[in-house]
Amino acid sequence: MKKELIIAKLKEIIDEKGTECLSSDSAEEVYRQLCEAGVEKQQAAAVHHTLLMGLPLFCRKQKTLDKSAVSEKIQKDCYFRKSYADDLADIYISLYSKENQKAWKQKENAGLKSFLKKEHTIEWKGYEMWEIKNVYVDCSYHAVITIKPATESAYDKELDKMLKKNPFLDEKKIYEFFRNSMIHYLDSKFSSYCDADDYYPPVSEDFEAEEYAESWCEQHGFNLLDFEGGGETSDYQH
Repeated sequence: MKKELIIAKLKEIIDEKGTECLSSDSAEEVYRQLCEAGVEKQQAAAVHHTLLMGLPLFCRKQKTLDKSAVSEKIQKDCYFRKSYADDLADIYISLYSKENQKAWKQKENAGLKSFLKKEHTIEWKGYEMWEIKNVYVDCSYHAVITIKPATESAYDKELDKMLKKNPFLDEKKIYEFFRNSMIHYLDSKFSSYCDADDYYPPVSEDFEAEEYAESWCEQHGFNLLDFEGGGETSDYQH
């Protein structure tokens, strides 16, 4: 059995997606990744079966991993012969070593903690076209916005769900989440502003982007540190 290869791939998966990622729900995906990494299908299928039987959770709950106990668990739940179960037990004991579990514990929410300590700049470019019959006007707005989490309280329900699923989310992905959230919010407000009146074209220069950015910050636990931007509106075009 390619123990070292299996251990390395399973650790790589956990390092990327968190300790909860080895579960019955992810068994098919883990099987696929093991096969792609060069693990024989029979061996990958054996690991797949242990995931379905909840072996990773069993290992994580043990204060001390004992090979005989893990092997017996595999034999009982997966119906593998002792020699094969022993090989699988070696894999899980190595994977869930004290060193690995300590490193994973330290990594939990590390990306979020780092994100919450820093200032972040978001660039927003809004564009809409006001149109009636055969006449239209181009509306645009460009802003550079600097924000910072208020007393480490930045919050979003969807991000909370993401972190519960994968507490190893890095700072970049968390930044992208909040960046996309603000941009989507400003896009929506700008679209509503530009479409507000069918007979009078909007004046992009009057769009209250800074106030909307402030509103988004209040909703998500940020302070608005700086806002620089302005809008442009074209002449009537046919």
